[in-house]
Amino acid sequence: MTLHILNKSPSNTGVIKDMLQAVSENDSILMMEDAAYFVLEAHVAVFGSLPKSVQLYALSPDIEARGLSSKTPSIITLIDDKGFVQLCCDNSKTVSWF
Repeated sequence: MTLHILNKSPSNTGVIKDMLQAVSENDSILMMEDAAYFVLEAHVAVFGSLPKSVQLYALSPDIEARGLSSKTPSIITLIDDKGFVQLCCDNSKTVSWF
């Protein structure tokens, strides 16, 4: 299991494409910083082709800072810094997509 940490905005299509090709069954994706904009309906569809076992997370302070709390779909779990640390511990490796 791999935790993919994404901080690029939806406009950075190259990084997103590379990450999506690297994601496997039972992996997790954590959206932080400008990747918080992926919670918007116009962008969340990019994750539709992923295996159903892939878990999607977003760092809640980044979501809140951008005023996106009420726009976060139920397929994305909001976590705090403690949850971020726990995700790192629960996965055998992490990959940062910066």
